[in-house]
Amino acid sequence: DFDTTVEHFYSQMSNGVVIKRESDADLNSVRWLALSKTLQDDQGLGDDFFLINMGTNFQFLIQRQLKRNLKLKRINTNIQFALQDSTFHTDGGAYGWTFLLYCSPSWDTNWGGEFIICKGNDDYIGVPYIPNRGVLFRADIPHRGAAPNLHSKGPRLSIAFTYVEV
Repeated sequence: DFDTTVEHFYSQMSNGVVIKRESDADLNSVRWLALSKTLQDDQGLGDDFFLINMGTNFQFLIQRQLKRNLKLKRINTNIQFALQDSTFHTDGGAYGWTFLLYCSPSWDTNWGGEFIICKGNDDYIGVPYIPNRGVLFRADIPHRGAAPNLHSKGPRLSIAFTYVEV
């Protein structure tokens, strides 16, 4: 499924609007790459059945690890180009979980792009960006994706699947 996931970022399906924050949208509906979703939609899953199916498959794997029942709540695609840093944010409350999938087809860790979690009091954990790998973390922990540096040969691609405990 990794190759098909990468195609979502590069194919004709990806002709949507790319914005950094939902609050920046003055549209009734926004397309995040191949993922079309309405801003007022509480679910945030959109209409990309491939990504919804992938998120559901991850859900069952994660439930087995956490031994908790989950519901897929939101799917976000992300592209970061060189020096396009993001800010620390959270994805949900105390009963939420996010699985972040690294989607770039090839990557050299010297290009940056690591995932950074803030543990508090200037204490951080960095997870290297390695294609076809992912990070599972509590959605209420402040985190951000570091931008690629000037040496990168392409953008940092990722998909975040956010779940809530039920």
